[in-house]
Amino acid sequence: MTLDPGIHTMTDAEYFAADAMSQSSLGDWVIGKKRGKPSRSMVIGSALDALVFDGNQGYLQRFHPIDDNVSMATKKGKARIAEIKKDCGDKEILRPDEWKQVYGMLDALRDNYEASRWLKEGNDTAQVCVFAWIEGVWCKGKIDKAARKRRTLIDLKSTGYLNASQFANSIIRYRYDVQAAMYLDLWDAIDAPIVTNFVNVVVSSKFPHPSWIVEYTDEQIATGRRQYVAELRLWRKYHDTDTAAATTDGTAKCAVAV
Repeated sequence: MTLDPGIHTMTDAEYFAADAMSQSSLGDWVIGKKRGKPSRSMVIGSALDALVFDGNQGYLQRFHPIDDNVSMATKKGKARIAEIKKDCGDKEILRPDEWKQVYGMLDALRDNYEASRWLKEGNDTAQVCVFAWIEGVWCKGKIDKAARKRRTLIDLKSTGYLNASQFANSIIRYRYDVQAAMYLDLWDAIDAPIVTNFVNVVVSSKFPHPSWIVEYTDEQIATGRRQYVAELRLWRKYHDTDTAAATTDGTAKCAVAV
């Protein structure tokens, strides 16, 4: 797939298959990590994204919730699940406790006025993929929402934490400040309305699913930018010199401007 710099609408499979550097693949390359099968918490987060941004119809196109009457602990139930998986093709199977958890998180977001207000912003640019050159490297990012009037990019996050103070640990651990900076720079690199702010709408995966808003400061954005720019320059150095360090799965395919 050949893409021009700009905003593109594509499936998750198409986005992940596109040869471009994401902030997560860059982070994996730095520590020498090979990305494996998504964890169940990641699957639940993806299911929530589908419900919030694609509605129930879009959610059911990607996920298959198992009925309560199908037991995963019995021989008959396991045989039924095997049949369901065969019929569902690429759909992700959700256990009863998982899809109930996802709907509980959705209800909590709807009940939180501030979270609901942010998620209703920018419906014309929901779930879009942005591709652009940064530091001479072809990069990509999947943006949940762009609130153009408020000049803000919005990203929905699910977490195992129960409050914003605990979630602060995730910002560093999972490089959310790097993501915020890289997404803002990707958006700035294309012909799109100006945005200057980045917000996480966060909901806990643990009952009663509290939710809150994280607004990134200029200092956090600057810190994330310094980190990912340094990493991109390091990656390009290895790529340009054709050393073994550039052969980590996925990242070595990224185009480099000449």
